[in-house]
Amino acid sequence: MMRKPAEIEQAFLDILKEDSDRDEIRQRIGNFSSAYQQELGALALKSRLPAIFYSRLLKLGLEDILPEFNLRLKNQCLVNLEINARLEGELKKVISWLKKNDIPAIPLKGPILAVFLYDSLAFRQASCDLDLLVQEERVDEAQKKLSEIGYNFFRDYPKPAFLRAFEREISLQRKIGPRRVAIDLHWGFKDRFISAHIASFWSNARDINIDGQQVLFPVLEDLLLYLVLAAIYRFSFVEIKYLYDIHTLITKFGAGIAWDAVADKARQSELNTALYFVLDMCRDLFATQISKELLESLRPPLLKETVCRLWINRANILRRDYKIASSYGWRVFANSYLYSNGILRSMNKIFSIVFPSMEKVMGEYGRPLSEVSYRLYLKRLLKPIMRFEL
Repeated sequence: MMRKPAEIEQAFLDILKEDSDRDEIRQRIGNFSSAYQQELGALALKSRLPAIFYSRLLKLGLEDILPEFNLRLKNQCLVNLEINARLEGELKKVISWLKKNDIPAIPLKGPILAVFLYDSLAFRQASCDLDLLVQEERVDEAQKKLSEIGYNFFRDYPKPAFLRAFEREISLQRKIGPRRVAIDLHWGFKDRFISAHIASFWSNARDINIDGQQVLFPVLEDLLLYLVLAAIYRFSFVEIKYLYDIHTLITKFGAGIAWDAVADKARQSELNTALYFVLDMCRDLFATQISKELLESLRPPLLKETVCRLWINRANILRRDYKIASSYGWRVFANSYLYSNGILRSMNKIFSIVFPSMEKVMGEYGRPLSEVSYRLYLKRLLKPIMRFEL
């Protein structure tokens, strides 16, 4: 009897769960054909969770069940360890330098999150750069101070302060030997979660000890909402990597999370539906312990839940080649609806995306309004429309 891909996906998810039955998993995967074992290993690699998947195999004593993938999975752990260790060392120097100059900075994701959530630099997929949150009024000062230790503009170039309304980060880089280290200085989170709670993100942050160094870090509630934004970013798709981060955060620190405060802050920031789907998918995929009462309090109206569920579901998350998962046009609609309290507000967001103002185009191109011709403006208007491949 031919097994369905769902059995492979379920085996992958069961290995990632904390309460997995080792003997049951061994028997089930032992009955897989060689081709299906190959698919299981391939799913672990393409999920961007190969290192944590391998760590779960080790913890369950199942590292021998995928012999053809063992070396690749182990190598991914070693690669993560090497990259994250290098990034962590550089991050500590940067944070110390900024702190010496009285510029507070909060590291986002990266090696700090790997240690905080997984107690290891090896088990979280390594990033290609460092993300630092700085206060908007200190961005120029932070950039200048970082230039003194070799960090200069990378993808961006210095832009006038009046363009800041259209930006949320600048990118810097420094060459260290044959390698380059990139830093993204953020002062907001894209175009969401900025006006209402960026101030509280700062006021609630506290120092934590990471590998012997005091680092400014968000409280659990703000970290959770930040990871929700990372998990369902506006123009990409649901990232299972961040869903697993959220699962681990709740599993490890759930008792210390003020869930009522999370729900209230989510509603004020129009993140309540995104939070609902992220928590619901964590429970579905990894059996995360989440209160049913909390989910019911966050549940959107039936129409909204039905529309968003076409997009955010197990099949789409695990099989990224589904057309509805890859469609740019669908993402614009579904994501705008997801991050809006009401269909009219959603339509307004879509309109602003498809038909941005002349000032918005100026900000995107980093050019004064006098230099933005109608030809350039029309080119920008047609750009998203041409990508609607529903």
